Formats: sequence, structure tokens, C-alpha cells
Amino acid sequence: MNVDPLTWYVVHTKAHAERMARDALEEAGYTVLFPHYLTVARKRNKHREFMEVMRPLFPRYMFIGAAPGQGLYDANTAMGVATVLHDQRGSYAVPQREIDRIREGCDEDGCVGAPAKLERVDRPPQLPAGAEVNVVSGLLQGAPGVVVHDDGKSRHAVVEVSLLNRTLEANIAVADLVVVSEMRRRA
Repeated sequence: MNVDPLTWYVVHTKAHAERMARDALEEAGYTVLFPHYLTVARKRNKHREFMEVMRPLFPRYMFIGAAPGQGLYDANTAMGVATVLHDQRGSYAVPQREIDRIREGCDEDGCVGAPAKLERVDRPPQLPAGAEVNVVSGLLQGAPGVVVHDDGKSRHAVVEVSLLNRTLEANIAVADLVVVSEMRRRA
């Protein structure tokens, strides 16, 4: 277990503003943990070229570490930030064990897994919305979830997972998911 003098918080960003928020928070002196993955997308031009793009693992969420005595005012007012998650008692501090667990699955830049390859891979069948799943590998291994959206075309599905006493939507590789009824059949 890491001994980290920082207190960690969850930041909710404005829509599609994760990178802007990350840069602003780092400039304000916070340590930022922004879990993301790399994938391949087609450029929207006449040449239909492919490019590598960064996608957030938890869309609109990231984690910040604040030093002892460092307030959260600058975090709440940073460009791209909607709010630091809080309840009636104040800002919600994330347990260090959760941050350590997330860091284990990331490289030093916060990237989860290796960049996607351009080779053709057979995609597992489409998961129906509302299906109960368990994450069987990757950063969220062991976490139960519910499929929110799977278009049947990309290699990732949007899954609601319970993490940090909150329900978050995460983009998870379909190959890392097993429908709960399939797990019972295997046992």
C-alpha cells in the first residue's frame, strides 16, 4: 500500500472537458489522476484515415490529490470543472486503497492497457442494455455492473459500476465483461 500524504477527491468535469480540467487542475497545483485508454478512431475526412485517440475511462470524472492545507476552492473554480463531489458534510475524500487500486492498472500517464491495434478482431456478441455483468479483468476486475449501452460495433460498452460509494459510468472492453448468468453456468 502506498503511503500518500495527499487527500484524494473526485472531480466532476463539464461535458467533454476532461483534458481542459486536467490541465487547469495541474496548473493550480493539484496532483491529477485521469484514467483513460487509447483506441483507434476514423478521422472525419475524405481520406478516412485512422488515428489514435484518448478516451476517459470514467467520462466526466477524474481524481485530484490535495496536499495538507491545500483547499479545494481552486479546484472548484478551475476551467472545465463542474464540481468536486461532496455531500452535506463536505467534499467526499476517496480512500487511499481505492486510489492505489486504480493506479495499479494505469501507467505513469494514467493510461489503462496498451494502445489498440489496427488488426481486425472478432467482437464478442452485443450485450443488451440492463444486463448484469461482472468485470473479469482489467482495472475494475471483480466489480459488478449493469450495461447502459453497447452499440455492437465498438470494442467497448458503457457500464454502470459501483465505485467509491457512487455509481459511475465507465467504458469497459466487452472482452472484459461476463454476463452474470454465464458466470453461474461456468461455476
